[in-house]
Amino acid sequence: MTEQIAEIWQTTRRNKLRTALTGFAVAWGIFMLIVLLGAGNGLLNSQTVNTDKWVDNSMMVFGGLTSKPYDGLREGRIIQLEEADLQTTQTRFTQNVERAGAVILQAGVTVAYRENYVSGSLRGVYPLDADISKTKLVAGRFINDIDIREQRKVLVMPENQARELKPRDPYGLVGQTVRVGDMAFLVIGLEQEDRSRMSSDMTTPLTTLRTLYNRGNNVDRIAFTFHGLETEAANEDFERRYRATINYHHRAAPDDEDAVWIWNRFTQALQMARGTAILRTALWVIGLFTLLSGIVATRLGRKRSLVLAGVLFFVSALGSMNPEMLFFHRGEPTLGLLWMFNLYRVVGGMGVGLASAICPMYIGEVAPANRRGQLVSWNQFAIIFGQLVVYFVNFMILGEHTNPVIEQIGQGVNRVAAGSDTWTIDTGWRYMFGSEAVPAALFTILICLVPESPRWLAMNGRDTKALAVLSKINGDDKAGEILTDIKSTSSERRERLFAYGWLVVFVGVMLSVFQQVVGINAVLYYAPRIFGDMGMTDPMANTVMMGVVNIVFTLVAIFTVERWGRKPLLIAGSLGMALGAFGVALTFGAEGLQLVTMVSIMLYSASFMFSWGPICWVLISEIFPNTIRGAAVAIAVAAQWVFNFIVSSTFVPMFNMHLAAGDNFGHWFTYGLYGTMCIVAALFVWRLVPETKGRTLEDMSRLWHKKQ
Repeated sequence: MTEQIAEIWQTTRRNKLRTALTGFAVAWGIFMLIVLLGAGNGLLNSQTVNTDKWVDNSMMVFGGLTSKPYDGLREGRIIQLEEADLQTTQTRFTQNVERAGAVILQAGVTVAYRENYVSGSLRGVYPLDADISKTKLVAGRFINDIDIREQRKVLVMPENQARELKPRDPYGLVGQTVRVGDMAFLVIGLEQEDRSRMSSDMTTPLTTLRTLYNRGNNVDRIAFTFHGLETEAANEDFERRYRATINYHHRAAPDDEDAVWIWNRFTQALQMARGTAILRTALWVIGLFTLLSGIVATRLGRKRSLVLAGVLFFVSALGSMNPEMLFFHRGEPTLGLLWMFNLYRVVGGMGVGLASAICPMYIGEVAPANRRGQLVSWNQFAIIFGQLVVYFVNFMILGEHTNPVIEQIGQGVNRVAAGSDTWTIDTGWRYMFGSEAVPAALFTILICLVPESPRWLAMNGRDTKALAVLSKINGDDKAGEILTDIKSTSSERRERLFAYGWLVVFVGVMLSVFQQVVGINAVLYYAPRIFGDMGMTDPMANTVMMGVVNIVFTLVAIFTVERWGRKPLLIAGSLGMALGAFGVALTFGAEGLQLVTMVSIMLYSASFMFSWGPICWVLISEIFPNTIRGAAVAIAVAAQWVFNFIVSSTFVPMFNMHLAAGDNFGHWFTYGLYGTMCIVAALFVWRLVPETKGRTLEDMSRLWHKKQ
């Protein structure tokens, strides 16, 4: 046993690099297993947070606008729910309705405590509202029957508003008297802060609000729990009967769904489950086609693969614009139509999978060695600039129309406000999806005019065409030399992924992984919310400013990558990102440090844009030897999509973590983790990634042979 241990120790000492890499791979595997498990739980928790605001067997009823004339009355009448509708709910549907209550909302209320004040909405409720809306209290109690009966002036406040009124001791506000307008109210409880809600309502007894604000018998919504409705069909039948009854009371057509709007938690949960399944399927299809892009690019060639991607984009654009074509009728929503729409989006995802892997590969194989890094970086710039162009295209499509006003009519429930311009909902979205067809068609046509990759031509025995393409790019003298190099490397161990050892594949895949685990995409996806949580008055303006910064620093990479090299930019960017991420972690939520937090997040984003954003794609396009490039690039890019999904899925659950009520632990932990990943990324580049500046793609074969 002792001799075996000694032999292992000696082998370990002789192969320090291999030992270090093996240890790193094992540790990374364990870490990624934890991350994957966390991602799964994060997705589950995220869906629960977003959909489980109400008990599963509950419905909410709102008055709307009649959409058709009935009984001699015109369309467009406002339906105002009344206390009588609540009584009808309680007495006519006893077979299914368990408990029912009503809610009244009073907007534009100011609450003051000493010198501090907050503005918001006052919500009058019955006690059962706490159960239906799953209200969580952090202090005190909720409205009870005595409060309702005696019309007490009592208030349950959101935790964040209590913190504004009494910053040092928000929980001490319970039992204190506050001023609501010119009236005194007693604070009896604090409701747990919910960051997913667009606004915070203060809660008071419905009878109190009705009397103080002269609301008569009108109510804004009715909420009730039900039983005995176990299927979607049973729920739809109940909704039909219930709507017909309420509509009859208001002299509206029995089948007018716009007159009385019903929000059913049970059916919504089923629909969101379907939507999640569709999203998950779409993401995996993108990942699958990214993996298959290596096979497609090798068999069809780079050029024809990109033409295929363009066709997929074009079909997706037209299909998403008009999903009813061929099989359905416009204006008749069905589940089949929803699936068809998502199918067209998945077709677009297939195009994304192909193009995201093959575009940088094609550019890298066509570009001269001394300009390859710059030209591949332009690809990243084009993606960012294209995203900016889309905003202006949609703005032009919108024209004189305005976006509909979305009003919150309940906790987590929104609807289009009466009188809003609904053109974007009815028609505008079709033009926005359809606008993709123009660049897709141009992309497809223009790709037909470019030459095939000379590397692919040479590896498939078409030397004459390869030499012609190389001559146009590099000149006649240089072309012959390059073709000779290509032929010498293309004859070695074709189609074996690990023909040059596992290290080259490991480095390429880890470049993709680190580009994602540094966390930038989560920051870009949720930028408005992040700036909002930082206390910025105009989050969208800050987001636009960050977009401008991103474009500027991508240009920095384009004009320095061939002068400074790949590794210096990646290491400098990693350290800059780490500094920015740790700056956000240390200052997020701190009073008076909002500007420091914003500068830190700008530094974090800018550092990514001149390093990992474009340079990762440069290295992925050039680091692999010719004979394995198609398959290796496909695997590396697929890893990017997988980890993009993991990072974006886990960001919100991590961001919202709390060790104690009201703390910012999730913010600190999330950015601290991203900052740590940036440090690890810098070390990885320093130790394992070779510098490729000025080297031909054929040099990669010799480089990895030596390392092997």
